[in-house]
Amino acid sequence: GFLGDLLKASEDYRWMGPSRYDFSGFKTILNLKSYKGRIEFKEGITSGTPKDGDTCKQGCEVCAEHVDQPDGGWNVVEDKFVSIDGCVMACCSKQASQGLSPAAHIGDGCLDLIIHRQASGMRYLKYLANMAFFGKPFTGDLVDVYRVTEFKFTADCEDHGKDEECQDCSNWNIDGEIYTEREISVKVHKQLLTLLGSQPAPNGTL
Repeated sequence: GFLGDLLKASEDYRWMGPSRYDFSGFKTILNLKSYKGRIEFKEGITSGTPKDGDTCKQGCEVCAEHVDQPDGGWNVVEDKFVSIDGCVMACCSKQASQGLSPAAHIGDGCLDLIIHRQASGMRYLKYLANMAFFGKPFTGDLVDVYRVTEFKFTADCEDHGKDEECQDCSNWNIDGEIYTEREISVKVHKQLLTLLGSQPAPNGTL
């Protein structure tokens, strides 16, 4: 959706350096597209929710929980979407200091699945502003967020499955890399890797 389109558009402006993302974001908003598809997901069980006020920090109690996730059934959403985001951490950036999902946890075995349904450019811009300036991305009736253990997405378009580039499909932006597959399957493996890095301490400092 939006972030995939933004990243793809930015490839033509590499000469601008990092500012190409702001420029491409502005262009993408002006020509905002929605994409028809099917999302399937399995909700996870944790003591936290994506709308919590608390964020993941050193010694996080949510990440320390030992929870056996049930192998439940799939929830299905079929619609037109402006963006679909999966966050295993807050995903903070210069444009969104609190992150795409401020309460996402890095080690709870889940990701926050953010689904933004078809909307006008102005309504989506309002969503981005709430996220960037107020740290409240999940306001409005077009945004749904779920804490899930896995999800699948399948694009619904006429050229799906053909070799040529499909004009009715978007791309995935995976940590700054363009992924062009029309079907994607994502599953979280809890604390499979040991990471080295800075994480906010309980008092909010690094």
